[in-house]
Amino acid sequence: MADGKKAAMRRGNMVLLILALLTIVEFAIALYLDSTVLLLIMSLLKAAVVVWVFMHVYRLWRGEEDHS
Repeated sequence: MADGKKAAMRRGNMVLLILALLTIVEFAIALYLDSTVLLLIMSLLKAAVVVWVFMHVYRLWRGEEDHS
C-alpha cells in the first residue's frame, strides 16, 4: 500500500475513533445530564471534526507552494 493511502487510512481511522468517542460522550450527556446546551456543543464539535477533515478546511491556511 502506498504511503499516501496509509496516511489516509490512518486519518480516517482516527476520525472514526474521535467521532465514536464523542458520540459515546453525547449519549452519556443525554442519558444522565439531560442538558440541551451540552448536546448542542457536542454536536457542533462533531460537525467541526467532519468539516475540518473531510472538507479539507485546513488547506485554506496553507501557503500556495504547499500543495501536499
